[in-house]
Amino acid sequence: IEWEGMSEGPLNEANFVDNWLSNRPGTPIAPFLYLFKAHRLRAAFEAAKFGNEKGLWPILAKRYKESLECFDEATRIDSSYKSAWINKANVYSSLGKLDKAKICYKKARETESSGKETDALMWFNRGNDLSRLREYDEAIECFDKALEIDQNYPQAWKARGDALSDLKRLDEAILSYDESLSINSSYWEALINKGIALHNLGNYSESLEAYDRAIEINLESDEAWSNKGVSLNELKRYEEAIICFDESMWIDPNDPIVLVNKGLSLYKLGRNKEAIESTDKAIEMNDEIPYAWCIKGWALQELGSKADAAFARARELGLDCNSVLLAV
Repeated sequence: IEWEGMSEGPLNEANFVDNWLSNRPGTPIAPFLYLFKAHRLRAAFEAAKFGNEKGLWPILAKRYKESLECFDEATRIDSSYKSAWINKANVYSSLGKLDKAKICYKKARETESSGKETDALMWFNRGNDLSRLREYDEAIECFDKALEIDQNYPQAWKARGDALSDLKRLDEAILSYDESLSINSSYWEALINKGIALHNLGNYSESLEAYDRAIEINLESDEAWSNKGVSLNELKRYEEAIICFDESMWIDPNDPIVLVNKGLSLYKLGRNKEAIESTDKAIEMNDEIPYAWCIKGWALQELGSKADAAFARARELGLDCNSVLLAV
């Protein structure tokens, strides 16, 4: 039976399963159907989030939690159903209940292998949870186990690179990103993170190459545009950087860090009034970014205006603008 698509929309598909099960108690495919229903409830919740349908979020959030009951039922009927344990762990992870997710992953490991992809996914998801807990060494061990099972797993190579980056093991991280890209050359997220690692190593020109490749693949990546702008700032190519920051803000106008970085570019070009405008917009969004106050203060000084209040606010937030000025 082809279940997905029999009803319009994921929520209707979940309801379709409910009706089907109520008319066929004791069906031998019940574990699969509970798993499918849980997937559809999650898809409905994610679709509402993606579509910014805020009115539906509370309703679908409640239904999303219902997916845990589906997994409970699936594992009650068949305690060796590995996919159900893994997916139950995924839901707990998305709800921030990582201790419960850990228990589910343990249950999944105790069941017999249900195929290479499922086993690799289990280790990959566990590694992601450990990364969220900032337990990066343990996370890398999980990603390595996933890759022992399936070395052609680009997401696991990228996640491994991300954990290595968080540990400041940047050269190793870049190797992992390269492995990911050798499997999927269109993996623009891996390209962005490779670019960030290269930037943090001071290889700004190489980081630009990574960002440019990411933008070729996904022109709508605000992160690629904004990070490219940061690397251009380091190369003192401020006019080009401003173009990148503007592109990023056109895609996502609600990121104050981009406005701060644009403010730095404008300040470096001597366009101090525009620098103040940019940092003021950032401060309206978030007044706890100390660097925004420093840039505003420097620009005010250049215009002969009082900057003490801006510098004082930066100090309140833990940043001495005089020491930072020496480094920019």
